Amino acid sequence: MLRQQVISNPLGRTMDRFSLEPGHWYASELLGEEYGPEIRSYSPVRVEQFTPKGGHEFSLAFYHANYPEGVRSKVYSWRL
Repeated sequence: MLRQQVISNPLGRTMDRFSLEPGHWYASELLGEEYGPEIRSYSPVRVEQFTPKGGHEFSLAFYHANYPEGVRSKVYSWRL
């Protein structure tokens, strides 16, 4: 689970980290170079599981409400 905390960066700015809690709903925004700058898609997602894998890697399982039925459960590995 990611917990919220205040962090400082090399520029001396502070910002809040976000937290992800299994069973909670969040908003997601789809964006990327392959979609073009005009394309934005928003969806509610429910976090199912957050699994640290060591270092800066983790996996995230979630339910993506705006996807078609049958492909709404997603699991991705991420590296920060």
